[in-house]
Amino acid sequence: MRARYVVAAIIILLGVGIKPTSFVALSSEAAARAKTAAGVDVSQVDRSRTPAGEQRQTPSPISGGDHALNALVPAYIAWIVAQTGLSAPEHPPIRFATLTEMAMRYGSPENNGLELQALYNRTEGAIYLPRQWRPDDLRQKSALLHELVHHVQRSNNMELPCLAAYERQAYDLQIKWLREQGVDDPYALIGINGLGIYIVSVCRDGS
Repeated sequence: MRARYVVAAIIILLGVGIKPTSFVALSSEAAARAKTAAGVDVSQVDRSRTPAGEQRQTPSPISGGDHALNALVPAYIAWIVAQTGLSAPEHPPIRFATLTEMAMRYGSPENNGLELQALYNRTEGAIYLPRQWRPDDLRQKSALLHELVHHVQRSNNMELPCLAAYERQAYDLQIKWLREQGVDDPYALIGINGLGIYIVSVCRDGS
């Protein structure tokens, strides 16, 4: 997908354009278009191409990832419910997929260099994580929590003006959770700032 990307202060993963990959957010128009077309939340995206244009190699997940999810998902849902007052939903299916499979679900050509951290398929009510997902990685855990917020929103039949508008609450809770984990600068960790969150959460009409 040829989408425009937010550049200012969003070209960060664990640093500013210095680290191996950059966690970026789509512009509100592109994000809304992608979600409308694919029915998925695609806010958690990595740029993972090497300078030579090759796909970066990422480590395999540690053993016990499925077991870790069995503990994390109910804990995260309980935390989200406590923060929002919404009802606790059934746990969503969580599926592991290759980066190519996730890019296809996102609607991107498999060679476009996008590495999705997580996505939520609203039609299926399912979360997709990359096979490289690591339960000991705080950033990746926060991406899971972000997508679980979307699951709670969907299960509670939240009605907002547009799909992009659901991102505000998901990012706010992701940031809050990271602060509770002792992260001094959660914006730097996930590679976005307040402006970037505004851009991906504003509707096309500016509401």
